[in-house]
Amino acid sequence: MIVEYAGGMKPIAHDRGLQAVGDQPEHGGGEGTAMTPTKLFIASLAMCVGIFVLYLAKRHEMPFENMRIEVNHQMAQ
Repeated sequence: MIVEYAGGMKPIAHDRGLQAVGDQPEHGGGEGTAMTPTKLFIASLAMCVGIFVLYLAKRHEMPFENMRIEVNHQMAQ
């Protein structure tokens, strides 16, 4: 994986021909065009948990078509 600076406050991660773009909100000096790196990190944790839930659901033949994970977070002071 390679992460490069793409101008403004945008990092772009490249891996296997895919990319994930981050950006800061306007009040943080960015353009607000993508999730912040912090939100991408939180989303990746939720997706990781979701994958394990899907594996278990498939293994035990449980329905999962409408599965949804809701994540709330709060930044520490």
